Amino acid sequence: MIGRLCDNYTRFFDVIVADAHIDGKEIQVWDADGFRTDTIDVPLRVLHTVETYDEQVEEDGRTITRKVTKSWWWATTISSERLTTKHLWKLGHARWQVENNIFNTLSRHWSLNHCYKHDPVAMVNFILMLFIAFTLAQCFYKRNLKPKLREIINSLIALSNQLYAGLGAEFGKGITMHPGTDPP
Repeated sequence: MIGRLCDNYTRFFDVIVADAHIDGKEIQVWDADGFRTDTIDVPLRVLHTVETYDEQVEEDGRTITRKVTKSWWWATTISSERLTTKHLWKLGHARWQVENNIFNTLSRHWSLNHCYKHDPVAMVNFILMLFIAFTLAQCFYKRNLKPKLREIINSLIALSNQLYAGLGAEFGKGITMHPGTDPP
């Protein structure tokens, strides 16, 4: 391993290097800091991983196993003293969860796909308010909703529908609930 690293990376002794097996993946890790740019005042830390794993795919009606190798790069201003290499790696991959799950949920159920105003400041304000509302609703659902009530309101969407219906009852506008979300 050391010979391979010295051949491929001349600054070998300036970085943290590791080989690991996590969740069935063989992971090679390079974690280096102290990089400077013209546009960022603080030193950057760069994490590079090469991940190899087996993937099952269907081909001509048969399941075959093939090796997949992916290369990932992350840059951050967070020092290695504050965030370990493993945690930075996990956060880098968790970014896709945010993109795939949160933006999908906000688009499908929270009207992120509709532009109410076309002024750039109004658009940014709407998105930020939507993020705040979504975060507060999610925190309430995950951290404060009692277990007995969670059996009845079994999803964040059902909670949102309950809150929406409550607004109608409060202001007398007769807002109707979406099907399948009867109040407790």
